[in-house]
Amino acid sequence: MTREHKPDAPFDDSNIDYSEADALTEEQIENAAKSDPDAQPLTEEDIKHLKIRRPNRDNNEHLKNG
Repeated sequence: MTREHKPDAPFDDSNIDYSEADALTEEQIENAAKSDPDAQPLTEEDIKHLKIRRPNRDNNEHLKNG
C-alpha cells in the first residue's frame, strides 16, 4: 500500500510513541543499523560503481495525470 502525503495534509504521527527511540544513544542506533543485513553502508568500492538513474520523463507522463 502506498500513501501520498501532501504539504497541506502532512503525515499524522500523533499516535506513535517515540520515547523508546529517543532514549537510544548514537552508538546504539549505529550498532542496530550495522546489524541489519539490509541496511549495510556502501563501501568506497560500491560508491565508485554507482550509476545514477533518473526517471524517463516520457515514461512518467501517466503519473502527472493521476
